[in-house]
Amino acid sequence: MHHPLDVTLEIRLLSPSTGQPHPLAEQPIIFVATRRRPVDIICVHIEIVGDFLVYLIYFEAWSQNKDLFSLVRWKKGKVHFVSLSVTAHSSTVA
Repeated sequence: MHHPLDVTLEIRLLSPSTGQPHPLAEQPIIFVATRRRPVDIICVHIEIVGDFLVYLIYFEAWSQNKDLFSLVRWKKGKVHFVSLSVTAHSSTVA
């Protein structure tokens, strides 16, 4: 159930030349997470290496939101690894 204070974080894969959805991305919008407001992101790092996109999102230390790290096959839109740094919990998502 969606709470009115929830915010959805997503990555939108766009072509740098046109600003339109990237032509090689089967799913140009990739779901990252749902977080409770306030969304207190202090740093986002995204790196693309070939078919893989890696993102790291840091939240404020006082926040209840957990830092996120994921490896994504950006052309397919599939998240292969998610790590939540605060709890040291990790899981594989297909």
